[in-house]
Amino acid sequence: MKEFGLAFLLASFLSSRTCHAFDPMRFNPLKVMHDVEEVVEGFAKYLWVTGLSKPCSTAIQYSIRRFFKLEPWSVALFDSLGKIPPGLMMGTFNSMGHYDECLQVYTELDNETTPFKMQSFDHIAGRYCSVKIVFDGEYWLRRFSNTSSSMTNTTRALIRYMLKEDMYLLYEMNRMVDELPGFLGLCVPSQCTTNDMSRFFGFATPMLRAFAKVNLTFEVGSCKTLQDIEKAEMPILGKVLVTVTFLLVVVCVLSTLIQPARSKDSSALGSFLRCFSVRANARSLVQVDEDPLRRALHGLRGISVLWFITGNFLYLHSMLLTQNMLLLKDKIKDVWISFVLNYSLSEDTIIFVIAVFVSLAFQRRGPDLRSMLTSVSYMMMRVWPLGLFWMTFVVQVLPYVGHGPTWSLEMKRFTRNCSESWWRNVLLINNFWPRKSQCVEQLWFLAFIVQCSLAGLGLLTILYSKRRLGKMLFLDTIVATALVTGVLTLVHESGPTLLLREYRAGARHVYFDEIYTKIYTRGGVFLMGLWAGTQFSEIQNFQLSKFKNILGWFLSLSVIAAMVHSTYFWNQGQHLPGPIVSAIFASTHRLLWILPLIFIIISCATGKADVAAWILSWRIWQFSSRLVYCILLSHAYVIIFSNAVARSPFFFSYDYLSYLALHHIVLTMAVSFVLSLFVERPVVALLKFGKTSRERDNLVIIDMKPALDPILIINKKNATAKGIKNSFELK
Repeated sequence: MKEFGLAFLLASFLSSRTCHAFDPMRFNPLKVMHDVEEVVEGFAKYLWVTGLSKPCSTAIQYSIRRFFKLEPWSVALFDSLGKIPPGLMMGTFNSMGHYDECLQVYTELDNETTPFKMQSFDHIAGRYCSVKIVFDGEYWLRRFSNTSSSMTNTTRALIRYMLKEDMYLLYEMNRMVDELPGFLGLCVPSQCTTNDMSRFFGFATPMLRAFAKVNLTFEVGSCKTLQDIEKAEMPILGKVLVTVTFLLVVVCVLSTLIQPARSKDSSALGSFLRCFSVRANARSLVQVDEDPLRRALHGLRGISVLWFITGNFLYLHSMLLTQNMLLLKDKIKDVWISFVLNYSLSEDTIIFVIAVFVSLAFQRRGPDLRSMLTSVSYMMMRVWPLGLFWMTFVVQVLPYVGHGPTWSLEMKRFTRNCSESWWRNVLLINNFWPRKSQCVEQLWFLAFIVQCSLAGLGLLTILYSKRRLGKMLFLDTIVATALVTGVLTLVHESGPTLLLREYRAGARHVYFDEIYTKIYTRGGVFLMGLWAGTQFSEIQNFQLSKFKNILGWFLSLSVIAAMVHSTYFWNQGQHLPGPIVSAIFASTHRLLWILPLIFIIISCATGKADVAAWILSWRIWQFSSRLVYCILLSHAYVIIFSNAVARSPFFFSYDYLSYLALHHIVLTMAVSFVLSLFVERPVVALLKFGKTSRERDNLVIIDMKPALDPILIINKKNATAKGIKNSFELK
């Protein structure tokens, strides 16, 4: 059996032609394997030169010796190593190895067999190391463009073969992706630590640059054994959050059990318990509004939420897990994918609809300063607990709920700066800092909404007190946000919008930092929503003729199609707008996008578009719309979690991409439903409960004569004339 195993290993090293060249009568595979063993062990003796610690280098030498003796644990150790992957010419720059096989490697050491005479190691286990490899695109581009460089003709021929007729994409590499990553999964003995691997690759990097003329950088994510994973201890703050969450779930369950018996109880205790009822909160999430205006608004927002998840998936899905990155150049040529890539318009739709709801709620409370402060406080108290809960969960709990080959790399994507910048999220000012310095960057949206509510409702208050001045301020502010966007686009050369193919190298980060998250650039969309809300409050007075309705739908659909596909040629990189065109597009396209949405809402709410109104009334849109805040926070981490636990790379195709997108949508909806049910909806219900309690306390009881009873007269005639459902007078 041993001879057969050695012959099998030899066949793995030698090609068939080389084997045929041997004289079978003189060929001794055992001698060849012995020579190979001596050579490999000879190299292993000098591993200390690379910076590896003595226990690590000793364990590697011992594992090599046991490998040539075909001991199962050592064979498994080297079998789970990442090797040169198939499909390298198609852009497969990752070799994950076998994560689970590596973690299962384990062998006991006794006093006779241990190689550690001076150290107390009683076993060797497999330690999986995640190594991210980054190819320097600028380095390759400079060498390829310079015919007198040291790049060999073979390397040039390989690049031409891989890109073929799309050679121009070599010059777009740094604009297509932030970095061209690869991944290597290493299985090393447990005596080797993360520092050992970092020192090893720190030694190898200049060697590769000097001798192999290859410019690579290596980032060691983590090196962990199965024991390390099992013994990982959650921080105290994470344990506190888990405990609080458990108690909250218990309260919700108990309230649900009590709520049916107290469903008609109007006492303060009964109303308080209903705030935590799972049944009541679930019903509030899935119900369909009777008001056609609100149904249309929820429908637009619900569709936009799913569009946002699908589009963001393309940007968040790990390039480390892609087997055929070269096919990406072909996929972006398809027209339909422009809808997915231009997903930032979906976020503008969400912002617009939120602003309309804020405006309608403000008008119900009464357009005065007190109502403004109440509305802003309500918005802040609604999103603030949810944001704090999610930030604490992502930073303190999520890293300890799973593991996988790229787990350590994925978990650091949005939490690298949390120890220094968490307080910005608490103060809801995090969107004023650059993207890379934010903690859980998805929380910028909550800060943006609160800031817009404060500024926008202040303008609404002025509008209702001084109509002419308010209109002028609204118009001037919207125009100012457009002008600021155009000026910043020119100054920073950030491009017309968020593109897959960047306007210039690094423009995506500049666009996000300077324009995408700022109230003084994107706030115009929110203000248009507030203004539209003031008009929608009297939507029953809108009159649309059949001709105007048909013309409006034709123009609206034309504008929507044009805006969605406006970035098609830009994403290919062949036709880019100049600085002036980019500035004009950046400053106006979001505002233009809102105009057809306003018409669609009016047409559906006034009964002029039955089919569209029916589609927008689907329960799934109503459901996803009410989960909007939870979805915007959780969707990125659902995708990251999927990346982190993946055991193998995937082949980029529409079929598999559709499967992954559907998987992320369904899982995001499930996570958001639970998050809303136990965190967001109880907070919303408590806010309404507090409002009702204050109104009850502020009631003035009129002491009337005992002989006279208050008579409740329903003035149906006056109610009909004023367009009010019910009007009550106390006489």
